[in-house]
Amino acid sequence: MSRKSIQEQIAAARAALQRAQARQRQQDTRAKIVLGGYLIEWVRADHQAARMLLSWLNSEHPREQDLEALTDFLDELAQLVRSVNSAGPHGNAQS
Repeated sequence: MSRKSIQEQIAAARAALQRAQARQRQQDTRAKIVLGGYLIEWVRADHQAARMLLSWLNSEHPREQDLEALTDFLDELAQLVRSVNSAGPHGNAQS
């Protein structure tokens, strides 16, 4: 069995690093998706959390492409917050 040259060893190490980095990106993406799912369910159920998330996003100034991807969801949350704000203390709409 012949030994690998230094250049071959470096190339193999770089390839292994690239595979490890790709696995890390996949794990990071998966964690974001799972966490995002939990966050969506939480803010749909907790109107105060929805209000806080909308406020935070307004102060953070997300990228335009991110806002475009979230338009429907943000509209849903804004409607939810508006409906809660217009309800009375017992859930009745105030006039």
